[in-house]
Amino acid sequence: MGESLHESQAEPLAQVDRTFLETYIAPLVKPLSLYHRYRISGVERLPLSGPVLLVCTHSFASYDLVLLTLQLMQQTGRCPRALGHKQLWFFHPLMAKLSDRIGVVAGTPDAGRQLLEAGELVAVAPGGTREAIRHSGQRYQVSWQGRTGFARLALQTGAKVVLAATPSADRIFTVYDNPVTRALYARFKLAPPLLRGLGPTLIPRPVKLTSYLSEPIVPPQGEVTDASVASFRDLCEQRMNALIAEAVREERLT
Repeated sequence: MGESLHESQAEPLAQVDRTFLETYIAPLVKPLSLYHRYRISGVERLPLSGPVLLVCTHSFASYDLVLLTLQLMQQTGRCPRALGHKQLWFFHPLMAKLSDRIGVVAGTPDAGRQLLEAGELVAVAPGGTREAIRHSGQRYQVSWQGRTGFARLALQTGAKVVLAATPSADRIFTVYDNPVTRALYARFKLAPPLLRGLGPTLIPRPVKLTSYLSEPIVPPQGEVTDASVASFRDLCEQRMNALIAEAVREERLT
């Protein structure tokens, strides 16, 4: 998912290959779905038509977002189009071709606007890499660092925002705070964390994963200004924190 939304020139976007997703990707990740007993809570809250911006939390494991995408497609018929980090999803022609087939597009304002204006369901993780590599002392917390791209998109297009949080994904790995990761991220905006999974290994822990969807948030109408963007971003962040806190209480996470 997207680190941030960078300006770019609009260009035609590839269509998602649903047959490829259902034939190859879904069977490939089904063992992960069974391993984590994955489910979605509140799927009935997702509008079945019209432009929707699905704003997600970002764990280090990240594949909880893939599970969410496939389950939404299977349960609602809607296939989220993810706004992806260029350096992670489009660094090689073969990876770029795969990204096109599964519906990932480069995380730019033009791409997001084009998809939303076409009535698509668009997924974005505003926290990006920074949120993914945050240490375990910061689990169950939003780390958007004031990013406003998704809020501006919603206000410009009038797209409803649905929040998606999977707090238990933060327990798949224990991520340790360390100066090397912090320094590399500060320099390159990408950095390998120090972590462990099951026991002393990198095997993901078999924690039960549930993604929680919020009620749709309708962006206010009117002139889009820096102030209105910041205000709507703050509202979404408050609602996301509340959604996470409710899930943590329900699942009794520690």
